[in-house]
Formats: sequence, structure tokens, C-alpha cells
Amino acid sequence: MNQSLSTKKQLKNKAPDVYRLLAWAAGQFRACGMDAPQRHAQEFLMHILGMSRARLLAEPGLKINVKIRERFQDLVHKRLERIPLQYILGYEDFMGIRLQVGPGVLIPRPETELLAAEACRVCREMKSLRLIADLGTGSGNLALNLASHFPKALIYGIDSSPQALYWARRNRRRFPAGRVRLLRGDAELAIPRSRYGEFSLVVSNPPYILRSDIPGLQPEVRYEPRSALDGGPDGLSGIKRMLRAATRLLHHQGAFVCEIGMGQAEAVKKLFKKSGFVEIKVMPDWQNIPRIVTGKWRLP
Repeated sequence: MNQSLSTKKQLKNKAPDVYRLLAWAAGQFRACGMDAPQRHAQEFLMHILGMSRARLLAEPGLKINVKIRERFQDLVHKRLERIPLQYILGYEDFMGIRLQVGPGVLIPRPETELLAAEACRVCREMKSLRLIADLGTGSGNLALNLASHFPKALIYGIDSSPQALYWARRNRRRFPAGRVRLLRGDAELAIPRSRYGEFSLVVSNPPYILRSDIPGLQPEVRYEPRSALDGGPDGLSGIKRMLRAATRLLHHQGAFVCEIGMGQAEAVKKLFKKSGFVEIKVMPDWQNIPRIVTGKWRLP
């Protein structure tokens, strides 16, 4: 008998407790080769029960009723189809903000928190901060984080995807701090021309994965929008688009902060320099991979 079905039958025959339910789910995840199987199991049960991880683990003998057990099993089966955890739960935490996410929007990654932190650092060093542009805003994670730190700034979040903007608007309603305007369109064209040359900061997490590398990524990635991942044949197409937009939007000595992919640092630094940026800096992520590039715009 299939192990999943056998265990499922056992769970039906006897009301399981927290320990047995988590052990069953972790076993299912482990069997299909998923990373962090215990964490995934805990996240689902925490979500359903509304418990903290500490409380959940402190009550391993807590009995689980049929309704909760069936709901838990349903979430586990969705995850076994490799639907992203965040899409199933409906949210992802980013820099202390719980963002709603779902199909059609890129799930914020931990490394993008470094991009947010660097953007905030750059803003704090500016004498005046009026306008910020977040190009490819996705869920609005960067725009909303900046709004929470700089509520007097006017922030434009730009995205070409109506599905991504749907989630960004939902998140903006939940976090009204600051002034965030969301616009649909291409990064180079969506902002009114009257605003060209006025921005203090442009920030972007562009698509930067090599097109040829996408089929080999984790199965979960196929559920995310390809347009937010595909950086073209060399992985640099999205970065080039954002650079062109930044040169139109920034005022003299304004800054552009951008996330990049593995092995792209030298090529991106050359692109920054060729575009007219100075004081170019590269910041590594927690694995010491060059991840964030910052430059100041110098008018020709």
C-alpha cells in the first residue's frame, strides 16, 4: 500500500495529536525531496491553529479534530504538487511586513531584504528626499518598506503586470503609511515625462535569471510569473531596461540601487559606468555572492 495512503488511513482511524500530524507531513515532504520538511509542516499547522511555533512545539500531545486535520492534509497535498508555500498560505513576511501574495506575483526573497536595507541607507544619507521610483514593484514589498521609513516621500511603484499590481494594491490598502502610487506600464514609459529628472532614488529588483537556466530551477518557480524571472539570453536585459529608466528619472546625484544575479557583478558595474553612474558599489549577500549594486547619477 502507498505510504501516503496508509498513513492517511491511520490518521483517520485515530485522532492524531500535533506530534503525529507533523511527523506525517514532514515524512511526505521528505519523501519527495523537499527542503526543510519539518518547517513546512509546522508552518501549515501554525497557520491553521493560529499558534506561534513555540506554543505549537510546546504542546505535542494536543489532539487535532477532524476538520482541522482534513484542512491540514489538503494544504500538505497542495505543497506536494510543489505549489509554493507562500501561495498556499497567501502571504510572505518581508522586513517585518506581512504581504499578501498569490499566483501572478513574484514571491519576495530573503536577499531582496538586503536591497531594501541598502535603499533605506542611501535615502538616509540624502539631504532631501522627495520622489522614489520602484521599478518592477511586484507585490509592492520595496515600495511599502520605503514608505514605512520615509512617509513624506512620494513613491511610484511601476509594473507591467496587472496580476502583480492586483497584489500590490491589496498590500497598499493594508499599509497606508506614506504615499505610494501604483502605475501599470513599462519602467521607461509609465511615469509622466514631467517627472523626469526629479527622482532622488530609483530601486529595482529586475528579472536577472538567464533564460537557459529557468528550466533547471526548483519546481516551485514554474508557478511564479516568468516575466519577473527571465533576464534574457545573458540575464542582463531587465537590468539594462531599469538602467535606461533610471537615467531619465534621477536628478543629479540621485541614486540607483539594483539587485543582480550570481556572476553578474562585473558586467553590471560596466553597464552602470557606461550609463553615466559614478561611486559604484557592490554589496554581497549572506553567502558572499555579489547581490546589490548602487551608483550615483551624474548628469552628462
